[in-house]
Amino acid sequence: DASLAVRNDSLVKYYTEVIFQNVPFEDSLPAWITLMTSLESSGQHKRILDTGLTLIQRLNIDVPKPQPSPVELMKTMSTTIQLMSNFDVDRIATSHSADRCKRNSFKIFIRTLVAAFSLSSPYLPHLTCEMVRYSLQNNFYGVESSVAFAGFAFFNIVMKNDYAE
Repeated sequence: DASLAVRNDSLVKYYTEVIFQNVPFEDSLPAWITLMTSLESSGQHKRILDTGLTLIQRLNIDVPKPQPSPVELMKTMSTTIQLMSNFDVDRIATSHSADRCKRNSFKIFIRTLVAAFSLSSPYLPHLTCEMVRYSLQNNFYGVESSVAFAGFAFFNIVMKNDYAE
């Protein structure tokens, strides 16, 4: 129904303005998660992806624009693999629980990843790499980050064409 879509767009616009104007950014993350969840239920994956990418940038996380060349993706994956190789597995057992802002950042990442997957977006592998890096750099290995590690393993196998692994 067209009138419902217009009303929904007006509400989203109003909600976005309220979030931006009245709340410090880190405190606004739960509201953004609620908005993204609402958009998810109405199948607005493109809007979720755009919103998520904007929020991730505001969190000072650089997600490179997808390049048509697989060489660029391989570079991104290589730097992530290098970061992982310097990682001590024993840190997982002693990892601290993430603060509220980091945990909310992961929730935004997940909703953005799901939207990218739903749209078959070229951002998906780059978002996956950035989420793995963010997890490693912040010493956080909760349920939220497991999606990224699984996705990274998948992309690594596909890019290497090593299905036996």
